[in-house]
Amino acid sequence: MGNIFVSETDHSQIVYIIDWQHTSISPHFLQARWPVFLSPPDNYALGPKHPKLPEEYENFEPHDKEVALFEKEKADNSKAYEIATYLNNRATYKALWETDEPTREFFERIGDSWDDGIVPLQMCVHKIRETWSQLGFSKTCPLDISIRDKEILSQHSAEYKQWYGIHDFAKKYLDTDDDGWVAPQADFDEKKLQNKALLDLLIERAPTKNEAMETRRMWPFPI
Repeated sequence: MGNIFVSETDHSQIVYIIDWQHTSISPHFLQARWPVFLSPPDNYALGPKHPKLPEEYENFEPHDKEVALFEKEKADNSKAYEIATYLNNRATYKALWETDEPTREFFERIGDSWDDGIVPLQMCVHKIRETWSQLGFSKTCPLDISIRDKEILSQHSAEYKQWYGIHDFAKKYLDTDDDGWVAPQADFDEKKLQNKALLDLLIERAPTKNEAMETRRMWPFPI
């Protein structure tokens, strides 16, 4: 988001876009995506369903209530964007939400493998194999995988999901990106305190000492 500059008098007016390297022309279903600041939380439900707080919200601990309110606010903003897209840009709505997920993910993972590694792409290829007939193909899938390779992929997938979950958690709640970019108007010292507090919270919640050590090792930002 640091590459997009808006007008000082009208924040809805884009005046400059910088750093055009790596730009490309792609099919609509690859270009359509959630804006970073409007991306939905986990378990977000598409369609005419208004986001709600968890039923057991009143019994939550104070810090859990803060997380639930944060997730609710994100879901509300995402829902507003979803509805507005449906009403005003039906082509993008279809590209974003009516494209086969394995098809979209395959193309995305190819481009991201230099950053995220090969495991997410392997997971995607395996998903395509498992849903081959559902994707509309009549012939047998040409891809094959041995039982041993499935076991290895399952182990690597679990490790990747843990790594991704920690990184995604940190970026969402610190409102930053992979590089730790902080908006100029934000208080950097406060962000540093939030960074440490979030890591301490995850370590405190880790069920075992080994998982606490893994969480610290995988944390994306310096303390």
